[in-house]
Order: sequence, then structure tokens, then C-alpha cells
Amino acid sequence: MLYCEKTLFKMVESNGASMLTNLSKIDLVVSILPVLGALDVLSTLFAAWRGYPIHIYEVGPFASYFAHRGLLHLYVFLYLGILSGVAVLLVFMRREVTTRRICDRLVLIMLVLTACLLEAAIVNAVVSNLLLGLTGYASPSLLVWLVYASIITAILVYTFNDLRESFGLGDHGKE
Repeated sequence: MLYCEKTLFKMVESNGASMLTNLSKIDLVVSILPVLGALDVLSTLFAAWRGYPIHIYEVGPFASYFAHRGLLHLYVFLYLGILSGVAVLLVFMRREVTTRRICDRLVLIMLVLTACLLEAAIVNAVVSNLLLGLTGYASPSLLVWLVYASIITAILVYTFNDLRESFGLGDHGKE
């Protein structure tokens, strides 16, 4: 092994544990995007296995394009790669934000809302695919709204303390 490869390996090995322990709740919320994407893929394949044509039920522009051409297996890697890239980008953005400025605070709020909407859309797709595979019917609109509302509420409640501390509104009386 080259000297630079050994040095890089040691840096990653020593910083890897500290990077995992330094993750905020916002980072954790963003980091599960690829996992939810994998669940979306599995639920889509489940609906297809149950006999429902994917090219009819896939509503995303890229997914329907690949499904109509029978290239869904290529889309899976593209989809998971895009979700992983978005997750890495959002975690990087969150770490670069200093909450001293109003503009940075707005960026942090937009980042959390983006994660909320992305995860709500993916969970909605998973629920819809499972319902389609199990019952043969697409999700009713009330269920879609309930999924969105519950996921967004859960994420905002989970990240509330991190957001409050980022804005300097943490518990000042604690010692």
C-alpha cells in the first residue's frame, strides 16, 4: 500500500467514529433518504411481482421514462445514487451553515423542510405501492394527506431541539 493510502485510511478510521457521534438529529433525518429510497424500490418491485404494470403506476418523470422502455433496473441505481447524493449534499450544507446570520437560518429551515417533503413523498410512495400490491387499489387522497402530515410533523418534532439550539434559543438555565 502506498504511504498516502495508509495515511488516508488512518484519517478516515480515526475521524469515522467521531463523525458518526457528531451527527445531529437533522443529519440523521437527512441520512435516511437512501434507505427510504431502497424501501421505495422494494415496494415497487413487490407491486410489480403482484402483477401490476409498473409503467402505469410510476408517476415520476424519470421512473415512467425508464419503465416504459423496460429499463427499470437501470433506474434503480440512478434513483438511489441521486438520493444518496442529495443526502450528502444536505448534510454538507447543514454543516456549513452558521446560524449567526438570518440568511443561514433561513437556509437551515429550508433544508429541514426539503428533507421533510422528500421523506414524506418517498414514504407515501412506499405506502401506495404496498396498498397497490396488497389490495389492488391505489391510495385514497385522504391517506396521502395523512402520510404527508404525519411524516412532516414527526420530523419537525424530532428536529425541534436541534433547530432551537441552532438559533440560540436553547435552555440557558441548564448548567
